[in-house]
Amino acid sequence: MSRPQQKRSRVNTAGEDGEATTQATTKLWTAMEPPEIICFLHEALVKWRRERELYEAAVHSRCQESGETLATVMIPAIKAINRRRLKTFSELELKVHVDDMANEKLVTAINQIVGSMMNDQIPNVDVIMSQHLKMDLKQKDVKARVLNYFDRFDELIEEYGLSIALDEQKKTARRLFMEKRKEGETAKMKRLISESGQIEPKHVAFNQAVTMPYHTDNGTKYNVVPRRIVEAIQQVCCNVKTQRLSTPIEGKAIGGAIIICNESIRLDL
Repeated sequence: MSRPQQKRSRVNTAGEDGEATTQATTKLWTAMEPPEIICFLHEALVKWRRERELYEAAVHSRCQESGETLATVMIPAIKAINRRRLKTFSELELKVHVDDMANEKLVTAINQIVGSMMNDQIPNVDVIMSQHLKMDLKQKDVKARVLNYFDRFDELIEEYGLSIALDEQKKTARRLFMEKRKEGETAKMKRLISESGQIEPKHVAFNQAVTMPYHTDNGTKYNVVPRRIVEAIQQVCCNVKTQRLSTPIEGKAIGGAIIICNESIRLDL
């Protein structure tokens, strides 16, 4: 979809001596074409709705600048579909005569299609994210790196129509994802201790159960242990407990982020 283009024309009014005395600029707007509804497949409608939102945003921006009304510039969605295709959809799917079909009915029906997917149409979120969601580690600005990462995440959500899930579904999916991730990380950490009891270089075993990269002789009084490591240890060592600190301890992570520790734990190395 193209943005509104501007055309400029100049008018010079010359006096008797041939010199220009005034100069005017006239701004002309070209027609803005909305995205066309080419079929009613879920994937195609997700793409159409995204392009339609961009089109409507561009029209709003143009009207604010030009002073035109939305009604005169905005082309309704029902005008962006072939009449034969509209007739087939309205009469067979909605049981409405094509002449009685209104723009609001069409948009509502499209939103319902986008909001309801068959099982074999549900996108594989793991595959989508693993293929298209990468953090740019070359970006030295940690804050910009994280912001760009989550901006790309939201973009993928819109692109693949994943934003239609209900809030409760999102919470459940997020919880299951985190549980699966934690189980995978715990299994990975436990595998670092081989059957022979050998520990990988520059790793330490906590309570002979879980390992992590660690430098024991770093001269510090306290060491920060990630929450996931503590939870993994507690899964296999039920007697390991944390204690609430009366005064939180602040630390600085790589990249400058401040870490606040509210609990302490005593572990065997």
